[in-house]
Amino acid sequence: MSTVGIDFKVKKLETEEFRAVLNIWDTAGQERFRTITKSFYKGSNAIILTYSITDPLSFSHIDSWISQIKNNCST
Repeated sequence: MSTVGIDFKVKKLETEEFRAVLNIWDTAGQERFRTITKSFYKGSNAIILTYSITDPLSFSHIDSWISQIKNNCST
């Protein structure tokens, strides 16, 4: 299902040695949410960027997202 606006999910993972809570934000790469996503980077331990293999334009935006992440991550 395609994302309209921002989609948010929480997933808890637990094993005998490991416990994690994933906060997953999906903005579908929409430019209008770019200013909001800057605040999501702070305190993040990981960021996953995805793109469509059927849409070359989505891949061409990856460099822009990486730059934004580097400029706004706290680590």
